[in-house]
Amino acid sequence: EDLLFNRQQRGICGHAIRDASIAQVRRFAEVIQRQGHDVRLIGVGGISTAEDVRHYLGAGATACHLATAAMVDPNVAAKIRKELSSTSPNNLA
Repeated sequence: EDLLFNRQQRGICGHAIRDASIAQVRRFAEVIQRQGHDVRLIGVGGISTAEDVRHYLGAGATACHLATAAMVDPNVAAKIRKELSSTSPNNLA
């Protein structure tokens, strides 16, 4: 495996926090719905595939934010959007 960022240590982000972030979105979405607030959530953390986006949207996010994956592959968002639009019956992209 090639190390990125000139082998520099990075903060806690990306894949390491994805599952916890999805769970947090789910919890917040439940509270928002239960209390009737008009708030939209943005999924953040470890998103690098269309499947990651689907998990966040399924948890209650209305949008997703990419950061680390875009530094590694500047075209990742376009790739994800293309996959979502070709595989999603609800046109999530």
